[in-house]
Amino acid sequence: LAQADGKPILVIGSDANSRFTDWTDRTTCVLFGDGAGAVVVGPVARGGIIASFIASSLNMKLYCQTEFNADTSPFLPPQKTTSRHFLTMDGPEIFKFAVNAVKESLRRISELSGIPKEEFDYLIIHQANNRILEAGARFAKVPMEKLFVNVDRYGNTSAASVPLALHEAVLEGRIKPGDKVFLCSFGAGVTWSAALVEWS
Repeated sequence: LAQADGKPILVIGSDANSRFTDWTDRTTCVLFGDGAGAVVVGPVARGGIIASFIASSLNMKLYCQTEFNADTSPFLPPQKTTSRHFLTMDGPEIFKFAVNAVKESLRRISELSGIPKEEFDYLIIHQANNRILEAGARFAKVPMEKLFVNVDRYGNTSAASVPLALHEAVLEGRIKPGDKVFLCSFGAGVTWSAALVEWS
């Protein structure tokens, strides 16, 4: 925003997970969906971003990956498809990472903002699976009613998951002006990030 000279910017999250999903691998194909979402971010007279952070770790990179070789890629001719070009994932390790990332995000945003996590009005967490969302709500000590869930309808849409959930929560009237909304996402790299926003 500082580099945009006060002009609004468009932030887009989009993933076509079906393009690199192995439909014979039940450990991944039942989890993911395709999606796209966007938000406009700009200066506001009141509210806006209260606190934010981003973090990454190389220690997890082998637990969720897609290998790529231009000579045999299914995305480039000639198509010589091998299982190495599809998404592979160590579910239990990714679950542990995701739960810890949500907990760390809640702690850090609470510290950075000076606002106890119990006072966050609404939580929008990356829609990876219900168990991760439930763990986040328990740690934040908030009822599930304060946490938006749509993974049961769309699956894990990766980069699109937070903007999609935010859009639906606003449409359904769950987020109102003045609400302090916790946003949290995690994924490729692996990376994780969070922000606390006063909705306006």
